[in-house]
Amino acid sequence: MEWRKSFNEYDADNSGDMDVIELRPALSKLGINLSTPALSSIVLRYSNKNGRVSQDDFVQMSCRIISSHAAYVSQGEKPFTLDGYIMSSVYT
Repeated sequence: MEWRKSFNEYDADNSGDMDVIELRPALSKLGINLSTPALSSIVLRYSNKNGRVSQDDFVQMSCRIISSHAAYVSQGEKPFTLDGYIMSSVYT
């Protein structure tokens, strides 16, 4: 519910989807701060043909990022940076 609330708060035009400019602060409010390349990779994976992310995709994206972060933290030896790990894991 918190993720849906965040989505609705940052969907400035109430269109039911958001662009990258709206997406970054919405993820940041949830404690997810990504580099521009990582965010771009995630947007490529989860956005529609117009480059916008729906509410359902936002929730799915948030779940994937958080689970990827947890997996990264649990690894002993880290051959990737966190951003690199997230970018590679969004396509699996």
